[in-house]
Amino acid sequence: MTVIDGQVTLRLLQPLRSRELVMEAMLLAGEGAARFGMEHDIPLPFSTQSPPDNWPEITEGLAGMFAMRLTLKRSQMSSIPSPHAGLGLAAYVQATSPLRRYLDLVVHQQLRAYLRGEPFMDSQDLLTRVGSAEAVIGNLRVTERLSRKHWTLVYLKQNPTWQGNGVLIDQRGHWGKVLIPELGLENALYLTSDMALNSEFPLRFKKIKLAQLEGQLKIYQPADDEADDAASE
Repeated sequence: MTVIDGQVTLRLLQPLRSRELVMEAMLLAGEGAARFGMEHDIPLPFSTQSPPDNWPEITEGLAGMFAMRLTLKRSQMSSIPSPHAGLGLAAYVQATSPLRRYLDLVVHQQLRAYLRGEPFMDSQDLLTRVGSAEAVIGNLRVTERLSRKHWTLVYLKQNPTWQGNGVLIDQRGHWGKVLIPELGLENALYLTSDMALNSEFPLRFKKIKLAQLEGQLKIYQPADDEADDAASE
């Protein structure tokens, strides 16, 4: 997503093999740093995650992925190595972005201190830094998510004739949740009848409430364009 002269442009990231390779290399680096720290008794901010208490009934398609996501527990930072269920790893630390994440920098500082034969911070000092970082990490994640949604809705206001496909990933009564892969956006949709999860259908936005960060969706019908043309004549 880019903003040039007030105009928002969305660019779909292609599922390149090179991107997958970088992701796997980052995971390997994090697992390797965690193992090295455990082998040499180096206090590190381990990223841990407990397994879900139960698995969802549906596990197929985007609806299954969404249902599984709802069962995931929040990851936590700890000075004691524990499994990370989401990654399927016995131990893991985030270590590949020291310029962007403070605790990644702490990992580098600890490893460098060990390799240089210098004193490194003990577990208590480490926990103090973890606590200070976690106090703001949650707010930063929320801010990032809301900012991304804001600019996506700005894009839709600038392109009122946008239409695209959505996938039904959850349904509670007459209300469903739709994922629009093209926009990376989840949005509520009022359903006039029951629909099967993972159903795909064309959508348009009826109204964008930017201040409330809300968009009102409707299932698109070709007759909508005919009605718009007739109204403009």
